[in-house]
Amino acid sequence: MNRVHYQFSNPDSFRSSQSTELARRLFSYCTADVRLALRDICGLQVEHYSDPIRMVHDGRKIGIGFFRTTDGTEISVSISPKMESLKLQPLMKALKIADILHAPVYFENYQGTISINETDRDQECFTPARVMALLGELASFSQNVNNELLVSNILQNRNKIRGRVQIERTLVQLLSGHMNFISNIKVPEGLRPYKIILLATAQHIEDTLLEWPLLDEYKGDIVNKVRLISRNLGLNESSSFSINMIFQLCRPPYPFGFKEILSQCRQYWCWLDRLTTNQDGHSYSSFRAMTIALDEMFETYVGHAWQRSLGQDVEWRAKPNYDYIIGAGNEATTGKLKPDHLFIDHDHKEILIVDAKYRIDKAASDQVEQLMAYLDYKYDEWPDYKKKGYIVYPGDTLHISEVQNFEHLLYTVDLPVVENLMLDDLAPTIRCN
Repeated sequence: MNRVHYQFSNPDSFRSSQSTELARRLFSYCTADVRLALRDICGLQVEHYSDPIRMVHDGRKIGIGFFRTTDGTEISVSISPKMESLKLQPLMKALKIADILHAPVYFENYQGTISINETDRDQECFTPARVMALLGELASFSQNVNNELLVSNILQNRNKIRGRVQIERTLVQLLSGHMNFISNIKVPEGLRPYKIILLATAQHIEDTLLEWPLLDEYKGDIVNKVRLISRNLGLNESSSFSINMIFQLCRPPYPFGFKEILSQCRQYWCWLDRLTTNQDGHSYSSFRAMTIALDEMFETYVGHAWQRSLGQDVEWRAKPNYDYIIGAGNEATTGKLKPDHLFIDHDHKEILIVDAKYRIDKAASDQVEQLMAYLDYKYDEWPDYKKKGYIVYPGDTLHISEVQNFEHLLYTVDLPVVENLMLDDLAPTIRCN
């Protein structure tokens, strides 16, 4: 199968020749469902009105997507952060400290999708956290797997019984009037096909996760778990694995203790779309992805970093909603203002309105207009408090600049990502402005 990879990062990469090439492949060889999934999950879509056509990105998400085109090409697309100043590993560790994400896997906020084929729409989605967890389940299961398969044998002639009699099941049969004797027979090589499925699944998980550059910190752990699984199962390779084995073996009756792990393996291969067969010779396309909404992750970090740096005496309200009224009387309607964070400093009688932006363009008109709406709002709880607005961007070092020529105090903030969430200079700098 032909495989092609496209890598995007900064805005210039979406104006490159590879952007045009990908757009043409999507437009020519993918179904509308795949294009919609690429847009909704990865934030990528074809810009039809450009000349030539190209890909555009919403700028929010990073991650990797895989899809297969109708001409049989398997394509992977990875999107890296557009800003080098936003360091991903410190960001993840900071959010772990804030108890937003949980060790050892930091992907609870990630999104995933399955194949977009009609027959697969209702299948359960796999997130990176779940894929990592499945690898852990395989490693744990492999340590306790038996080396021989026990097969139930039912006979009506007790003189022909082989193996170990299952006393309880046999008694049930006898008491119910059936002369059935049930025993377990050991089949030395009976588990080998099942072990091949387990190892093949683990190896494919390894390949899938290692393709994602965001997981560099976990590569050693991923590789070691697959080696452990191989050693515990007594298999060096899984080249004899085929998708038909999933059809044939990942269904009842299961070997004792294998039901749960084989069901998870089958779900994983379904997510990969490897179980969807072409019908009537017609080709099809599919899609799967693992992405992070990096703007939301940065917004969460900003709230926790400011709260920890400003101190517990400053009240923090995350994602508050405030109503405003449009019109009067029976025709009146309401709208909502939703700032990212409010910090209420009761000692200094100040309201700090903080809006986090994972964007390159600083203090753009839409950003300023949004903050001005928050600053103009009358907060009834604190009618005499002074209001300050802060638009916060990822930065290498802490830097605060005033946006001038406005009635309200408005600032831009370059905020570095630190693992302990403590920015010692933040509170003093804010107090000086």
